[in-house]
Amino acid sequence: MKHTYDSTLSVFHDGRIIGQSPVFNVQNEADFLKAARQSVGVRAEDAQFVLDELEEINAGEGILSRKLDLDRVGFLGYSLGGATAAETLLQDKRFKAGINLDGSLLINRVDESLSQPFMFMNSDLFGVGTPSDPLSKELNEIRESFIENMQNDGYQLTIDDTNHQSFSDIPIFLNQLKNAGVDLGDLENFIAPIEPERATTIINDYTVAFFDKYLNNEDSHLLAGDNSTYPEVTFELLETGVSTNQETVFGTVENDVIEVENSNKIIFAGKGDDLIDASTSGKGDNRIYGGQGDDVLILGKDSRVFGEAGNDGFFTTSGGNNIVTGGEGADQFWIAVAETPDGTNTITDFTIGEDVIGIAGLGIGFEDISITQQEDNSLIAVNGMSLGILQGIDANVLSVDNFAIV
Repeated sequence: MKHTYDSTLSVFHDGRIIGQSPVFNVQNEADFLKAARQSVGVRAEDAQFVLDELEEINAGEGILSRKLDLDRVGFLGYSLGGATAAETLLQDKRFKAGINLDGSLLINRVDESLSQPFMFMNSDLFGVGTPSDPLSKELNEIRESFIENMQNDGYQLTIDDTNHQSFSDIPIFLNQLKNAGVDLGDLENFIAPIEPERATTIINDYTVAFFDKYLNNEDSHLLAGDNSTYPEVTFELLETGVSTNQETVFGTVENDVIEVENSNKIIFAGKGDDLIDASTSGKGDNRIYGGQGDDVLILGKDSRVFGEAGNDGFFTTSGGNNIVTGGEGADQFWIAVAETPDGTNTITDFTIGEDVIGIAGLGIGFEDISITQQEDNSLIAVNGMSLGILQGIDANVLSVDNFAIV
């Protein structure tokens, strides 16, 4: 994807030539950070615009009509494009998974939780040692905070004997010139010790393995930490907001009733119209996947809940502090049922015109609900009690039509 005014040169089909914006002619670190973050924000908007256009093409009458599978879209970015991948996924849940190729996280939404799977692929020198200069320290803190706030699977791998250029085509072309006897001068520093073709193979294979897992439901030994194929790789399954050492509970392809007793469990309900009750799960810290079907999920506390495919219903009891992703389908998010929860639940993918916010048994009407803007999110409250946060939703677009109150 070429970003006009960001790229050094953009040539259009009508002959127009657009150069890079002077905003990138920075003289100090502060201006660099400002320009980089501005660029990442614009690039993320560009990516969403491209997906919007593809959706229109897919819905139209042209040669690509109904040919594009836009329910399985990932985002891969190199260098500043890696930060763009993270920023875009934070803004738009249509992008289901992302990879950052050796990029610093110069993102704008530093404190938000990422609900999609994400991978960091690093060069040999990336993040080595303890940073001492202020810029490196800041970037390291941003990265650590981002990983800590992640609410889905996270991976990090480092490839020995690589440098930043190893994730581009530059070393391959330069190596061909070098083998042809061309004196590269200082450009030879762009060629890392690893053979460029070997680096490209490793990068490609891990990229395909990641997107196959999260877009095509195909597992790979590479994501299980097996580096026997590529001993140059140091692989790490990140400790994100996902709890570790959890007991796993599996449903069936039938309509299951799963009672989540105790805490720290991973629930895979599977197919069927399932009832999953986590209201008595003690401390919570569960991770619940509804799977396919029209499921009913009774929430507990401090858990990560995914409805996945189907028209699901999420019901809050006395718990709270859950992060809920409805997934595909028309979902109902009942943020208060007969009592106000102890904590505020966050909904990551509320869709205007499709999903519904429900409140039951509080004896109120829509006029009693407070809807306020908190940065990019909407906060829903009743009588001063916060009930729910809708990530990425403008408070001004919410109306009585988006609520069910009984």
